[in-house]
This record gives sequence, structure tokens and C-alpha cells, in this order.
Amino acid sequence: MKNVIFFISLILAHNVFAATLIDMELSASRDDNVSRAEAGADIKSDNILGLGINIQRAWLLNPDSGIVLRSHMQFDQYQHYDDLSHITANAGADYRFQPMVGYSAPVFNIGATLERYAYSNSDIRDGTALQADFSVSSHITDRIKLLGGVGTEKRWADQGDIYAWQRDRIYAGGHYRFSPKATLYANISRSDGDQVFTSSPNTTLFLESNAVANDPVFGARRAYRVDATADVFELGGSIAMSGDTTLDIGVRRFDISTSDDWYGATELRASLLYRFK
Repeated sequence: MKNVIFFISLILAHNVFAATLIDMELSASRDDNVSRAEAGADIKSDNILGLGINIQRAWLLNPDSGIVLRSHMQFDQYQHYDDLSHITANAGADYRFQPMVGYSAPVFNIGATLERYAYSNSDIRDGTALQADFSVSSHITDRIKLLGGVGTEKRWADQGDIYAWQRDRIYAGGHYRFSPKATLYANISRSDGDQVFTSSPNTTLFLESNAVANDPVFGARRAYRVDATADVFELGGSIAMSGDTTLDIGVRRFDISTSDDWYGATELRASLLYRFK
């Protein structure tokens, strides 16, 4: 909790001295496998309400480069599995540079983010993560923008090591602007490293696992941390409702696999974003 208070203070301080863009987001989503389980009675679904605030400020260093400081806080409330309700707070920075001049010239980004997780009643999930990534983006036309990059994440758990992991990721995405008010976007990524499966006692997962712990959130089940590959695909669209408000609707698909085990999950989401002026 002290770490959460620290991040709240950091966000508020950021707002005081450098608030340029402030966005509030209210979201509702449906996750058909919040337990991250393979099959049968182990699979649990839930509805989630979210409230987030994002603050960022950019400084131009010279005509070719700049720095962006950003901070974000998110609260997610689960309808049935309240123990999974949590606060996420992060602070990060990006260095962006465009070596060549031109509308379609690539923009390079080097970023780092420090993130804190605090759960309602699941101590094994509380922790801190450090993420770093490198990406390049470009406007192909005035309607199409593409992006690709690589990243890595290191997470430390407050209790035990089931939710302590290392992951590497490669990703790509793009958006197409139908009109000044409507945009379609798609993103795809692949991560290699630690993933957590939840299951009734499972010999195969036990033999594959790097860590095992009881997970009382889902009754008499266990969490298994294993080396796995995670593929994520996201498709969505956003519509500007007014000068300050945007409606965003999307679907995200997860497919996580080891040499012997697999689980999938689909998340449907709708968000209303408001930008303060």
C-alpha cells in the first residue's frame, strides 16, 4: 500500500508541474477466462469495470527529438471474483527522435515504465514490474499509420515467486483513419517467458513449472508458473463523440501455450475516454 501511495503522489506531482494532457477513461469488459485455465470447471469468467486516469507531458529537445513523461493509474473492479480487483499505477518516460524530415519519415521511440500492482485480496499477485521497449512508427499515408517494436518485462512479487517473471515481447500494429472522427486499429504481439496457469492439481503442469502456489481466489486450485509463448491479437475501433469524448470498442484474444499445455481467453471491452482541457 505504501508503494501505491507513492505512485499516487508521483502522479499528482506530475499533474502540478507538467500537466499537458489529462485523459479519464471509464471501461466495461467481459473476460471469458479470468482464471487463465485450460479447460472444464477450472475456467472462470467475469465482468470488469475500470476507471483510469492518464497524464503526460512532452518536451521538445530540438527539431528532431523530444521527451515524454507519462503516468497512469487504473482501478479495476471484478463483479464475481472481487479478490482480483486491483489498483495499477505506473510512471514512465519515452525518448523519441526522427532522424529524417518528412511526414512519412519513421519515428523511433525508446521507453521505460515502472509499474505497481496492489490487489484487493490476493497477496501473491501484488508486485512491481519494470518494462523497457524500443519501437518505430511511420505514417504510410495521411490515413494509415504502422508501428512495430520489441520489449522486455521484469516483475517482482511481494509474496512468494509465482507472480515473479521475465518476458520478452515483439509486437506490431497499425490504424486506419476512416474520417477525422473514426479510426480502426489492430495490434498483434508474441511474448516468450514466464506465464501463469491456474488449474486443479495437474501433474503435467507441475513437471513443467518453475514455481507452484495455492490460489485461493479460485478455491482449491493451484497456480503454476511455466515457460510459455503468448500470442495476443487485438482489433478495435474508436469514434469521437465530441471534441473531448471518444468511444472505443474492441476485442482482444489471448493464446498461451507450452509444449504440452494451452489456454485461451477472449476479452470484450468498451471504453469512454474524456480529455480535460
